[in-house]
Amino acid sequence: MLWSNYMERLYKKNLELFKLKFDKNFIDDLQQSELSAFSIDSKNNDVDIYFGNEKIYPFGAKKSASLQVDEFVKNPKSYSMAPAEMGDPLGELQNKYAKLIEQYTPAMKDKKRIYSGLNMYENQIPFMLISGCGAGFHVEQLIKKFEIFNLIIYDENLTFVKLSMHLIDWEPILVYFSQKCRTISFTYNSNPETLAQLILYT
Repeated sequence: MLWSNYMERLYKKNLELFKLKFDKNFIDDLQQSELSAFSIDSKNNDVDIYFGNEKIYPFGAKKSASLQVDEFVKNPKSYSMAPAEMGDPLGELQNKYAKLIEQYTPAMKDKKRIYSGLNMYENQIPFMLISGCGAGFHVEQLIKKFEIFNLIIYDENLTFVKLSMHLIDWEPILVYFSQKCRTISFTYNSNPETLAQLILYT
């Protein structure tokens, strides 16, 4: 199966919600991102996602997201959650700058200590950076397990954001982050200094 009618309707719904929440430049770039290399196969209440002939998630997108979130719950070592090591053929696009942004400025080290997972109180996370939007299932699961107040989702490849808009309903997530003292933002700027500054001023 490539794209079902349901997926197309879900994308259109999510796109209208994104237009209300995020700036025009982001929306324009998002709409121009190309999904032709991706294909979807739904089975057993999960989805397999292919990039060309390569399967991105070995256990299905939902199950892989659950494993990733469970690992973070057991061992929340920092304010950020990097992609799981799953042999993702596009993994480099997701974690290319993960170490750079932490090392770019001394202030980042202070920020990391302040918002270390070790300082979480009653499952509250004041700030979180997710490296890689993926299919979006991990975002759904994280807000069910934690009180996250400020979330930045970084993905250099906007096709994954667009892909997620075909697979999950973003409305509950956007409503969650519309509450007082909560924010959600996407960034796809490949400059680690720019990303570091965005994090510092969130």
